[in-house]
Amino acid sequence: MDCPLCDGHGQIETNDLQMTETMLALAIIKECAEEEGVKVGDVIGPVRAVLNCRAREKASYRMRHELEMGLKGIGRVLGGRDHST
Repeated sequence: MDCPLCDGHGQIETNDLQMTETMLALAIIKECAEEEGVKVGDVIGPVRAVLNCRAREKASYRMRHELEMGLKGIGRVLGGRDHST
């Protein structure tokens, strides 16, 4: 059985890895949003309410440590924010 992420030669393509990383990051964002009782859209959006910021902070930490994402990638997934977030 072929791996859906492989290019046919057993190699995983870069775009597929980035897509997988993004999907995992969104799953983390969803978990953090649920823990804080907020909507995913509020975590990704511009809202700066305490619970939204707390969920965003937790998600950033988890993406950095669990997925080893860079700050630019985390900012991109969190609504296009820069590294200062």
